[in-house]
Amino acid sequence: MVWEMFFTLASNLGVGLETVALIVLVTGSLIFFAQDFKIGVIMLMMSGILGFIFFYNESMNYKPFITIFFMALVILALSLYPISKQESRGGVI
Repeated sequence: MVWEMFFTLASNLGVGLETVALIVLVTGSLIFFAQDFKIGVIMLMMSGILGFIFFYNESMNYKPFITIFFMALVILALSLYPISKQESRGGVI
């Protein structure tokens, strides 16, 4: 029943099933972006790799998911770099 809903939604929008799944995963990770940026990027990265694994096993178009994974990986690496470079303030404490 759920697959029929996704196929119907995809055909009504005029896009493929992969695009609908990608939109659902990205908008789902927006909830975690509201909590914290790094948590949102981690969830986007995890959903990208899980989507890649699923669509690769189903022999469907997996390229958008691996692209989202690598983009989230680069953003996560760049956002963690300033955290490791923080210096402590001087003073008594």
